[in-house]
Amino acid sequence: MIFPFRYYTFKGWYKDAALETEWDFDKDVVTADITLYAKWETKDPDRPTYFKVEYNANGGEREVPKSELHFSANL
Repeated sequence: MIFPFRYYTFKGWYKDAALETEWDFDKDVVTADITLYAKWETKDPDRPTYFKVEYNANGGEREVPKSELHFSANL
């Protein structure tokens, strides 16, 4: 298992996916379902980040490839 916090520092919760509007725990109020986005900063910008991607064939017979992708890779 890979623990993301090993190489990253948590920088806060944000209201938007672009990480521009920080959630203010002293002022903001939840009145309906919301999504908060976590901002992380790398501790070592020269260290590449990889994710292991596994696909579920959902009962199908086709073999699904296992992949390792660099953080900025497109699926």
